[in-house]
Amino acid sequence: MEHNVHHGLVRGHRTRDEETKVFKGLGAQRLLALFVGGWLLFSFPLLGLWDRDATLLGIPLFPAALFIIWALLIAISAWLMERPGPPSQED
Repeated sequence: MEHNVHHGLVRGHRTRDEETKVFKGLGAQRLLALFVGGWLLFSFPLLGLWDRDATLLGIPLFPAALFIIWALLIAISAWLMERPGPPSQED
């Protein structure tokens, strides 16, 4: 009979302490700041700045700006999630 418990963890599940560690630290603060920044960038007053009769490489400015902002938010969030964190201080 195979046991799914390894060092106090059930395989595939996190303990309460591990879940709270996810939301602490500089990484979580950076993700929250990225969320707020994206929310602001996609809010009406700032989106209104791009609603002009101009083009960017033949594409109307508004859809081009939406795509560029969206792509930048995805790229920054991927960079934040994939970068190595500080080494753990576990005993």
